[in-house]
Amino acid sequence: MHTLSDINFYDFYYNGHFLSEYGGYIGSTDGGLKRYSLLPSRSYVTDRPLGLDGKYIFDSYLEPRTFSVPVVFEELDDAGIRQISGWLNTSRDSRFYFADDSLYINAVLDTKASDFDSISGIDGECELNFIANDPYYYALIPSSYTFENTKVGQQLPMVNAGNIDCYPKIMVDCGKAFEISVLNAKHEVIQTFSVDSGKRNIELDSKYCTCISGDLNLFDTTDGEFLTLPTGVFYLAINQEVSKVKVDFVPRYI
Repeated sequence: MHTLSDINFYDFYYNGHFLSEYGGYIGSTDGGLKRYSLLPSRSYVTDRPLGLDGKYIFDSYLEPRTFSVPVVFEELDDAGIRQISGWLNTSRDSRFYFADDSLYINAVLDTKASDFDSISGIDGECELNFIANDPYYYALIPSSYTFENTKVGQQLPMVNAGNIDCYPKIMVDCGKAFEISVLNAKHEVIQTFSVDSGKRNIELDSKYCTCISGDLNLFDTTDGEFLTLPTGVFYLAINQEVSKVKVDFVPRYI
């Protein structure tokens, strides 16, 4: 994790390229203001009980995160403008991160047109407005743990450096039906998931809720909710001897 002083707020990466590749920098001709998104907005589902004052919150959810980036391009010409528009023209979410940052967010430009303002006729200035429909930040470097020849119930230590639960991919080479448990830092079981199959190299993907072995779909052999990994120190334990366990996940942040 980097401090804000480590981050280059004059450049950003988006849709496969850095802003600086096109002769641009973050800011404006009068100095501008650079912002680092803190929290997205949150919507609440509320109801007013009959005969009582106030409202009660029944549920809440995060809205898409929006942020604006003022940019300046130097020594613009027609060809340069078209190259910039080609770079920014994408209909799908793409990774966005400031240079030297350790986190990225998936974002897309909003639906409004973007135009350059130019006083000199050489430099161009505009504000790019991004929407992150998935409001979470993700670590640029994924976490990966591998354990071999584990014993029955052995607690395998790991760390989720994010500040919110994340979704792992877990490969288990066991050859027997097994149950896998997630334990918190106090070694308390907080979640279990079982697979009733003797296949080797079983892959569990909690993000997409899949369980496969090669091309074979084993979803019907599973029981329980797909696992999520808590923040900080946690453990996995399997109720069988296992030849190999591999756990991959991307820490995420609010």
